Amino acid sequence: LSKFALETVFNPKTTEWQYSYDGRNKEPVTLPVKFPLLLAQGAEGIAVGLSSKILPHNFNEICDAAVSYLRGEPFSLYPDFPTGSIDASRYNDGQRGGVVKVRAKIEKLDPKTLVIREVPFTKTAESVQDSITKAVEKGKLKIRRVDDMTSSQVEIQVHLAPGTSSDKTIDALYAFTDCEINISPNCCVIDGQKPQFLTVSDVLRRNVDHTKELLRQELEIKAEPDKLIRELTADEMDAVRTIIDAMVKMAGTPRGNDKMIDGGNATFFQTMNNVIDNCGGLRRWF
Repeated sequence: LSKFALETVFNPKTTEWQYSYDGRNKEPVTLPVKFPLLLAQGAEGIAVGLSSKILPHNFNEICDAAVSYLRGEPFSLYPDFPTGSIDASRYNDGQRGGVVKVRAKIEKLDPKTLVIREVPFTKTAESVQDSITKAVEKGKLKIRRVDDMTSSQVEIQVHLAPGTSSDKTIDALYAFTDCEINISPNCCVIDGQKPQFLTVSDVLRRNVDHTKELLRQELEIKAEPDKLIRELTADEMDAVRTIIDAMVKMAGTPRGNDKMIDGGNATFFQTMNNVIDNCGGLRRWF
């Protein structure tokens, strides 16, 4: 795991564990994630009678929205894609019924050549080229040929037929090909052991509340040793020092460490038990 993941995704002390299928190992029931990865990465799946489509969101915007929620201020979240332009005016907070329009980036290379530089989210250069070819076969577009020059960056060149308007061709590409698509979100998540249809704002709020609870647990775990030390009386502290001194003394004798491994030093353990018995408060430690 990366440093960020170790800090925000995993903590063995706050993780709920269960035995693996063969009972030989333990595995996490869920990871104690302190960041809304579901909203950052998005998710899509289908089951019997249910489907879910959660779109990815911008990392910085998620953090800003979480801060606004903690301050009691209003906030809004919209999807963010690595490629293509986006119209999220009908996003509907990620619920069913919303629609997000995603467009490819089309430029004019010259009066007779168009270049597609970015393809819509979920589409590839190959699928966009295939959709253009099909539109030409149906008579929706008038072009001479399509050249896929994609390497590390998307570049699909569309060569227009003589007498064809480049502006009208761009409009036709958006209307009849995968240069423009509609994505319908459907934020369905498992909450309380059952599926629920929520808004992305609801998901963020619940994640922030969950993060606060995880941080509280971590702080309590870190404070536990200090709490036990503060609860010790002066006599109990002296008893602890006596035990430590006895362990140090025995470790300094010949084969002292081996004796502890082989079964222990009877004199040492008798001394330790006597000290513990004389300070009853120490019994909660041993």
